[in-house]
Amino acid sequence: MRERIKSEVEAFCGIRCESGSAINHLVAAAAMLYTELLKLWDQSVQAVDAKDWQGALAKLDQISEPTSRTLFNAASAHLALDSFMRP
Repeated sequence: MRERIKSEVEAFCGIRCESGSAINHLVAAAAMLYTELLKLWDQSVQAVDAKDWQGALAKLDQISEPTSRTLFNAASAHLALDSFMRP
């Protein structure tokens, strides 16, 4: 996974990452953030499976850059809680 992120950074920036460069530190941080995202996602799915809608929302709210999948699951949890604002 780290190599994939590194190659994407190199392709995006049009540069080649040398060993020990600042880009490598950025890649390491991005990989760590991605693993945190996966951990939060997994915990939210487990909460949904247990019908713990509030717990699922708490985990999904911790994701700093939500994807469409994250937002869909949050909306589904709100729907299950019937917590949408009605006009």
